[in-house]
Amino acid sequence: MEKNTILAVVLSMIVLFIWMAFFAPKPDETQMKNNNVPAKEQIVTENKNTAENIKEDIPLNSAASSTQALEITKPEEGAVKKIEGTITSAQTTFTFTSDKGRILKTHLTDKKYKNKNVDMFEALVENSYFPQMSSVFTEEPPFYTLKSKTDKSAEFVFSQNGITETKNITAKDDYVIQVTKTITNNSEIPVKYIPAVAINSQKENKALFNASSRPFDILLYADGSVHEADEKDDLNGIEQSKIKWAGINYGLFMITVMTDKNEGLTYSVDADKDKNLLSLKANLPEVTINPASSYSITFNFYVGPKELDKMEAVGSSLDQSVNFGMLSFLAKPMLWLLNKFYIFIGNYGIAIIFLTVLIKLILWPLSAASYKSMSKMKQLQPKLKELQQKYKDDKETLNRETMKLYQKDGVNPLGGCFPMFLQMPIYFALYKMLNNAVELYNAPFLPVWITDLSAKDPLYILPIILGITMFIQQKMMPQQMDNQQAKIMMYTMPLVFTFMMLWLPSGLVLYIMVNTILGIAQQKLIMRKYA
Repeated sequence: MEKNTILAVVLSMIVLFIWMAFFAPKPDETQMKNNNVPAKEQIVTENKNTAENIKEDIPLNSAASSTQALEITKPEEGAVKKIEGTITSAQTTFTFTSDKGRILKTHLTDKKYKNKNVDMFEALVENSYFPQMSSVFTEEPPFYTLKSKTDKSAEFVFSQNGITETKNITAKDDYVIQVTKTITNNSEIPVKYIPAVAINSQKENKALFNASSRPFDILLYADGSVHEADEKDDLNGIEQSKIKWAGINYGLFMITVMTDKNEGLTYSVDADKDKNLLSLKANLPEVTINPASSYSITFNFYVGPKELDKMEAVGSSLDQSVNFGMLSFLAKPMLWLLNKFYIFIGNYGIAIIFLTVLIKLILWPLSAASYKSMSKMKQLQPKLKELQQKYKDDKETLNRETMKLYQKDGVNPLGGCFPMFLQMPIYFALYKMLNNAVELYNAPFLPVWITDLSAKDPLYILPIILGITMFIQQKMMPQQMDNQQAKIMMYTMPLVFTFMMLWLPSGLVLYIMVNTILGIAQQKLIMRKYA
């Protein structure tokens, strides 16, 4: 049995050797045969391994979604030269490379951003790039040729087997990048293409864009309003056909995508906190490009700070991405006033103080009414304490006698609250405006100490002063609660507010602190008047 096995193995090896030596096709013959195959059979292959063909950093390959995929023939190493250069607009300088026709860096050229070396694409995840587009090939060509270049645009081209992809990137004013891809089909067969772009961003990076108190999340504009979400499930129910633009929000900055073909535009989003990933994909329906024809698609991207005048110039309601909330009708005029003060003064910190004083003066009558009521309440404190002591075991009688005392002296216990309540919308609007005003980005207040009003106070001086002033204000107010509750409120509230203010933008804390100091001064003045 063992002899037969050994003999069979030896004979098999002899037969294999003879076949390879005399009958197997030579490599040159195989290559010649392949060269004689019609172009139609060469460039079209069944897409049986779609998931394997698409690289992780190219998640929107067009051909992968169709029944066919065009393979890219890799050139010999060093055969294609990578070219880098720059294109510029009035606000931005872009550094590009012919590798995938991508932008390596953005440099915002305005002084306030240039000093911070702001590069919008630092927020993208590793191995991602911009503009990341779909392709009729299995991947976007990694070795485009730079066809032409001007100061504002660069055009890249790639051709293979009668299919040509041209990618044009143009730097427009007002922080807009226009990207056009044109596919020309000079082959013998139709090809399919799904126009799509992707933005794969980090979900969190506190080192970028002063993001310590501003999250990275998804923005969608649909049905006349902006939808903001940090989880994909939060966007369920939004009708895809109603979406006008979509993007990634970075607090005071954003990257959004729009298209010149609004109909049929759909978006998909993904958010993964564990992977620190925010992914946005936008695509149009699949198109068929017949032989001897071409197809072009243009995507427009807003890449930059949320400057209202620039976004209004671009249109498409981009300005609504600035989250002033329901009180935007109050916040926008306040921002206009802030900028007017800045033009006159030249310092946004002092402009915030002037704006706070102006609003305090406008609201003076309401504040005066509130403090007047508080002053009367303070005068009643000895009588109220007598009643509390007298009826300490009879709550019902205490309440009845207390109300009689209020009526006798013409005091409304809610008189101090109602005027304050009327002022709240204005103060909330001012709060929202200062927290979302890109004007404060890298805007200095005092040298060495506060050099960026959109960032937290590096020495925490403003929050501490605010806590002290809030304690003084609490101590001045008449207490209607028992002593123990009053003491808890007096000490707890300033501490809680101080802790909250530690990480908020210093410009916002400056406003709250100045407003509190003005409130103390007004309270003292009115209480002295009605003493």
